[in-house]
Amino acid sequence: ASQTSLKELIKPPEATGASMKTILKNGIKYGIVGMAGGIFLMVLFWAVRILLSGKILTDDEINVGYGLRNLMTFSAGAAGRRKRFPVDRLVDKIVSGAPNMPFVSACDVLIARVEALTDPGESCHVILVSSLGGNRIDNLARTLSSRAQEAGINVTFEASKDLEKNASAIRALRNANACVVVERVGESVYRTAAEEVELLLASGKEILGTVYL
Repeated sequence: ASQTSLKELIKPPEATGASMKTILKNGIKYGIVGMAGGIFLMVLFWAVRILLSGKILTDDEINVGYGLRNLMTFSAGAAGRRKRFPVDRLVDKIVSGAPNMPFVSACDVLIARVEALTDPGESCHVILVSSLGGNRIDNLARTLSSRAQEAGINVTFEASKDLEKNASAIRALRNANACVVVERVGESVYRTAAEEVELLLASGKEILGTVYL
């Protein structure tokens, strides 16, 4: 019986060796599929991360939500550009409305736009409301006031930070003729900026527009 079983066995055919062309073809095909899947997962990860952060992504989010005008979008300086990822810099270049001009020239244009929106011949005290920390808003207010004084324009600017937490900043609104919301794309939190705008609207103060650093 064993001999009969052995005789009935069939020798398997020899395996055909894979050619180099077949190996390269399959390698390229599955490599492309894997790269596409990796890019999709990376984009999905960053999209979810950006949405969860709640940051302001473009210089028209607050404007569209509350019907405000954009007075000026300052282009990021060299230091700010170096800190951001290449993809962020590319997106900013495509969608940003920042004019290609020096900082001082942009300040002069901003002052002229504020002057055009206020009563001519009367002094105007403008409050720069922002959720940004540091001295950036203070420096901007000083630069605008100095440039306006040099040009003989009767408009002064004052920085007001942390409007929701700073009692003196809220009281400063009483002496203001108008307000400007100053935020930064990619850094300011939309919810915080929106709450500041709602507080300004409730106070009855005129909001001339928004400025993005």
